[in-house]
Amino acid sequence: MGDTPVSGIGQLLRQFMDITLLKRGPEDLPASSGVLAATVGACVAVSLLASGLLPPQPGQPLLLMAIDTLMMLFWVWLLLKLARKPERFLQTSTGMFGVQLLLSPLFAVALWVFLRAQDDQGQQLPGAVLILALGLWALLVTARILKSATGWPTFACIALVLAQALVTRGLVL
Repeated sequence: MGDTPVSGIGQLLRQFMDITLLKRGPEDLPASSGVLAATVGACVAVSLLASGLLPPQPGQPLLLMAIDTLMMLFWVWLLLKLARKPERFLQTSTGMFGVQLLLSPLFAVALWVFLRAQDDQGQQLPGAVLILALGLWALLVTARILKSATGWPTFACIALVLAQALVTRGLVL
């Protein structure tokens, strides 16, 4: 018997979890434009759903999500082109968005905890610590994905992930 779509989705989510836990790399993902498109779509949907549970933020969430998504795709394409490994685009991008898919609900919970205690700074500490820890973990995981795809040193990959975040935030502002 072949894999059903549901078991295929479950397997893909396990692969994303393994990448997030630093047990696997993007090379273990299927090199499929369909899988990338589905992962990007799921990531956007989950991020919008998670942000919809929070108090309204300034700006237009769909526009911000579109900028963030397009910038991530462009950045991965550009870096892999510079590394002369463009054939790794599908797996690397899928890995990046798969990690975001898993971490965005956790970020939303951390932000919710932080915002709930807005009037009491002492109560904001758990949310702030969780946001910081998740941010550092996301940085480490995405840098590792980039290192796996490009073969570049870890420090350079961390700097490039931070640069992408800064450029994206600059475009949004």
